[in-house]
Amino acid sequence: PQALTMYRRQCPLSVELKELLDAMLAIDPARRVTMQQVAEHRWFASGQAAQGEAAFTEDGDEVMYRSAGGDDEDDMSPPFEMPEQAMPISRQRACLGDTLA
Repeated sequence: PQALTMYRRQCPLSVELKELLDAMLAIDPARRVTMQQVAEHRWFASGQAAQGEAAFTEDGDEVMYRSAGGDDEDDMSPPFEMPEQAMPISRQRACLGDTLA
């Protein structure tokens, strides 16, 4: 319960968009919406899809949203840099027939 309150913040998505996303992400393919249904959804028809372009300023900078409970610090965190002695990050591919040893 305490962790939930710590990370609670207002969702900027409209009810219509949440409904559309839920329909697109349905686990059961029979219940999942088709591309045609997505294109005809009321979220697109209402013009809210075009409002997504407001996520960038006139200068082309991305608008950053902060949580309501977050700090008011205006400085962004510096980019993460791997320490020199750290092992490099790589992907490991599993092959058919591999077993866990």
